[in-house]
Amino acid sequence: YLDFVRGDGNEPVAREPLLPLIRSVLDRYGRDQSRLTLTAEQDASVSLRPRAFHRVLSNLIDNALRHGKHCEIRLEILPSFVTLLIDDAGP
Repeated sequence: YLDFVRGDGNEPVAREPLLPLIRSVLDRYGRDQSRLTLTAEQDASVSLRPRAFHRVLSNLIDNALRHGKHCEIRLEILPSFVTLLIDDAGP
């Protein structure tokens, strides 16, 4: 755990397209997928640790569904960076 927190985990950084990673996280929600919305006009490849990204996205979605009725995931591609917004209508 301490290695992970320091960023020294064993998972290598890889350049990956985001949409397949996001969809693989959403697939695990089964019937709860009706409470999820994904909006993305295009995909982008970014450098990341795939398992760590999967874990953090799952945590954010879990929290959004726990505290709200619906979770919106929006991928925005800008010239200099990528934004992934996780939004819920909870308190």
